[in-house]
Amino acid sequence: MAYKIFPGLLREIEYVLSPYTVNEGNGNALATNDEDFEKLQAHGFTDEDIWNIAAITALFGLSNRMAKFTSMRPNDEFYSMGRDL
Repeated sequence: MAYKIFPGLLREIEYVLSPYTVNEGNGNALATNDEDFEKLQAHGFTDEDIWNIAAITALFGLSNRMAKFTSMRPNDEFYSMGRDL
């Protein structure tokens, strides 16, 4: 997890979000607890914000798992962006 390996890589608010989104994105939502919600709320996130973060993270997790399961590859134009092929 890059946010742990490279200190200073993210802004403080992103460090607060990172463990939460990693748990949600890895399908490990049970690892999220009241302390996580309290940290997010202490940084100004509302319950609705937290809901939206979870929903977006879960959607990305689902779409990535489905793409991997089906061996889906993006179209050639997208796949080659930023890559030396």
